[in-house]
Amino acid sequence: GTALIIGGAEEAGFHLYETDTSGVLQERRATFLGRGSKTAISILETDHRTDLTRKEALDLSFKVLKETFAERPQDIPKGEEFHILSVNGFEEITFSKELERFQELVRETSKEVRSPKDTDV
Repeated sequence: GTALIIGGAEEAGFHLYETDTSGVLQERRATFLGRGSKTAISILETDHRTDLTRKEALDLSFKVLKETFAERPQDIPKGEEFHILSVNGFEEITFSKELERFQELVRETSKEVRSPKDTDV
């Protein structure tokens, strides 16, 4: 099956829906698909608020990416993207838009997931 995220806004507010591979539809405040989704959703459930500023939303998104990259270093980076839906509209955040920040994230994560060298004699 295919998973899908659908988001939109109306007079009553914002709505975000996720379908999983079995076809189950759930409304969410924030979500993540793919490897590391359990960790990501745990972080989002704890740290996401409906009144996040754009900067706070970006910071939270990078926190999620950093934590999930630590679980899957082989995927750094493989086309991750995230989207912000706000009163200002829909914004896609890609590597090219936030290149410097993504590069720093990759550098930090790569350092953290490297295996320590054997120092035993």
